[in-house]
Amino acid sequence: MDEITKLFELRKWEAENLPLCKNTVGYAVFECIVNSVILGAYPTIKEVVNSLPRFSRAGIYLQLKQLESDAWITYSNGASDARNKHIIPTERLLSLIQQYASRARQILKFD
Repeated sequence: MDEITKLFELRKWEAENLPLCKNTVGYAVFECIVNSVILGAYPTIKEVVNSLPRFSRAGIYLQLKQLESDAWITYSNGASDARNKHIIPTERLLSLIQQYASRARQILKFD
């Protein structure tokens, strides 16, 4: 049961420190963006919307707008098609991802 307690502790840290992680759609948008960044890619808005079919487009756009207004992300036009805006993490978000990884290692005891 210690594993579950650790997961709850991490989830509490997430809710207190990560942007948008107080609601399900916000957490899903954040997770989608961070997963892409970890893989070395910058997803397009369309890719994020299409990867989250269980949420409304309007809800996803609202979360992206909030991330942008809080200076967690910016946008860049695609190299081959300017209509495809790529989501670019700011230094603030990149730093938070590092803090998140560190905190997860600490709580979950990863080496």
